[in-house]
Amino acid sequence: MAKVSTVEGTEPISCSAGIDGTAQQCSTTPNDVELNMVVVAVPCGHDGVDEVATVEPSCTAAEERRTQIPMHSMGHGTNVVSELDFFIQRDFRKKLLTLLLLQLCFTLMIAFIFRLIPVLRNAVEIVFPPQSISALVLLLLVCCGIPTMALIKEKHPWNMVFTAVWSLLLGIFIAASDLPGAYFKSHVLFTLFVELAIGVFFLLCFSLLSYQNVETNNEPVLWSFGVAGFFSYILWLTISAVVYAKALPADFSENDAHFATMTVAASLIFIWLCYDSAKLCRKMQPDDYMKGVLCLYTDLFYMCMCCCLVCVGGSAGSAGA
Repeated sequence: MAKVSTVEGTEPISCSAGIDGTAQQCSTTPNDVELNMVVVAVPCGHDGVDEVATVEPSCTAAEERRTQIPMHSMGHGTNVVSELDFFIQRDFRKKLLTLLLLQLCFTLMIAFIFRLIPVLRNAVEIVFPPQSISALVLLLLVCCGIPTMALIKEKHPWNMVFTAVWSLLLGIFIAASDLPGAYFKSHVLFTLFVELAIGVFFLLCFSLLSYQNVETNNEPVLWSFGVAGFFSYILWLTISAVVYAKALPADFSENDAHFATMTVAASLIFIWLCYDSAKLCRKMQPDDYMKGVLCLYTDLFYMCMCCCLVCVGGSAGSAGA
């Protein structure tokens, strides 16, 4: 006959002593939590009943329950950001969108430097004259770099090196395509990328906001990308319209149709960007933020390339007419 032994802070543990005094495993039957508790039978006491001596386990049942790993995170590939802690989700969003914003700003900085500094602008005009073979080669290099960047997105650090070099080429191409007589008119590439950068900045700010969810005991919940994207879109669209109408030089308003076309294109790309960001949070793990940035970056430029080809075709058609 054996006694019921308990450890402080746990449920009652029932065991039975072996006849030969060998060690046995005890478990808490209510929750099926196994403890490494050694039970040894000792000689009979005064009442003629075998007593049970217990050795304290290394951790309590409550601690073991807290350290148990959920089945969905044990190699089944569903340990995704959207199912994890609030702070992990917020950090992932912050890293993902901040790196994307820095990448866009770097490209725009290179483009403005080569477009506005006279020495560099003259060098671009010499090397990449408007609608020349060299300018076309630069366009092909930029286009071919997009699938290449997608292929090496998981090969660190070459993915970072290639992305930096490709962003430099893209900035030079934006500057070259903005020269008088080039493929694009009315500064459409600058308009497109500036609007996207503003949109990503506001999306970063709004996607980190949270509210108290009464259904989960007032735990903080992040704004969805749909809500954050809606407010971001309203803000950057208003700012773009005001700046275009009031603050820019007169030559920027030579063709309002180009500005409207690029704004529509930027709106579609931004809507897709919000959707794709939410999708990445549902399928990626917290440490995959760099891969997520490259996914966003490559897909974003696939869409930009399609919009640019439409604009080039439209410009060529209007020139032929």
